[in-house]
Amino acid sequence: MEIEIVGRHVSVTESMRDYAHKRAEKLVVEFPRLDRLRVIMDMQKFINRVEVTAHASRDMLIEAHAEHEDMYAAVDAAVDKAHAQLRRSVDRRNERKAPGEASAAEVAPDDGNG
Repeated sequence: MEIEIVGRHVSVTESMRDYAHKRAEKLVVEFPRLDRLRVIMDMQKFINRVEVTAHASRDMLIEAHAEHEDMYAAVDAAVDKAHAQLRRSVDRRNERKAPGEASAAEVAPDDGNG
């Protein structure tokens, strides 16, 4: 598993790198099928923008963006968005693969006339 932390228009300090790495590792622990995780920190005027890109097996690509005045808050928001997207993706995959789902006709209550 590779976690890459990159700065665009900003030099990434060691504390920002450590904080982003610590937050990104939580995604890797919860979603072990991730192959690569990239955190891009960008500064445009007075707004800090963070992009999180997660690559998983096959063709799954998750991208999350967040903007905030504080870089650490932007990292938190972007990682939280990526986590929510990954959770939805995993849930959708599990729903499709769920065996033996009952149809609406099978679940309908008996009206007692039969």
